[in-house]
Amino acid sequence: MGIKPKIYDLANLIGCLGMEYPEGLNQGFSLSAISFLRQKEIYDLSSWNILFDFILASRFAWLSEWLRRKDLDMINLELDYMQILYNNRKILTSIWS
Repeated sequence: MGIKPKIYDLANLIGCLGMEYPEGLNQGFSLSAISFLRQKEIYDLSSWNILFDFILASRFAWLSEWLRRKDLDMINLELDYMQILYNNRKILTSIWS
C-alpha cells in the first residue's frame, strides 16, 4: 500500500462522494466531515493545504483502472469529473476552508 499523507483517506472519501454526486462536494456530508475534522484539529495545515490536490490526484488512479479495463463509459465519466474538479478548484477550496 505504501506511505500516504495523513489526509489521503479523507481525500479518497470526498473524491468518491463527488464522483457519485458532484453537488455533494460543497454541501452535506463533505462539509460536515471537513468542519468536524477541522474543529477537532485532526490534520495539520499542510494536510489541509493539499486536500484538493490529493482528491484530484486520486482520480488518476481511478482513471488508470478504467483504462486497463477499456471501459469507455467510465473513462469519459472520470474525465468529466476531473474537469469539474479542476474547473471548481477555487470555489471548493474556499468553501472547504
